[in-house]
Amino acid sequence: MISFDKLKIMTSTKHIKRFDESKFQKVSLNGKLQYYKYTQKIPYDLLIMINDEKNELVIEFTSKILGLGFIDLINEDTIYECMCAVPFVEFEDDVEFLLDKFEVLKCDVTQDVCYGNDIKRLEQYVISNLKNNKKWNCENHRNGFVLKNVVSTPKYKKTTCDIQQGQRIEIGKKQGICR
Repeated sequence: MISFDKLKIMTSTKHIKRFDESKFQKVSLNGKLQYYKYTQKIPYDLLIMINDEKNELVIEFTSKILGLGFIDLINEDTIYECMCAVPFVEFEDDVEFLLDKFEVLKCDVTQDVCYGNDIKRLEQYVISNLKNNKKWNCENHRNGFVLKNVVSTPKYKKTTCDIQQGQRIEIGKKQGICR
């Protein structure tokens, strides 16, 4: 099954029953309201843009909108739950009905690396997929791993992390952003 880490979708504003205007930034040009915009980065990336003039509702979100279920990513089994978790917007129709009304503008398809807690298996995966693999170290941490290249110049230093995001989700719950 195809799964996504990020999805950007668009539909008509006629599908909005109401939204909490106080949570949105009003973007104006020459004193004329252009659109409403809501963005957040923690505990997950979310963008909501409501443009009445163009009749567009744009929603972009990551799989972390699923809370602790983010590990399942966005797919045909979880998309309904993702849409139900969009805050501050109440839809006119049932979300399941609405799913057919959205256009996909952007999607980040995933092909996750499965390594479990086996750091040696991950190192073998890295070695087989990097041209210059001797310049990379894998470090196992309590809630994920870190992949660092071995260089002394900060300009060329790169780090890739796979850390479970449970802490970010908990922060969002405390702020009332995440369910």
